[in-house]
Amino acid sequence: MNKFWQILLLTIVIGALAFFIGPLLWPAGRDVPMPPPTLLPGYIAISAIEALAFGFAVAFAVFGWPAIRDLRLGVRWLNG
Repeated sequence: MNKFWQILLLTIVIGALAFFIGPLLWPAGRDVPMPPPTLLPGYIAISAIEALAFGFAVAFAVFGWPAIRDLRLGVRWLNG
């Protein structure tokens, strides 16, 4: 499998998990009012974009760490 497809697959899987598990981990307060029905799709879209960004950050950390580790920036804790 191509590296691009691996990154894309990991981004989507982690993003989907974050999208569905996020409200369970961080529920809205009881005093927060429900948004109007016309704004709800916008809030869902923003939440989906946020979850995909989190998935991409995880994929970047997983697949980008070897490249970052090999840079030899002179930082001992980074080079292990």
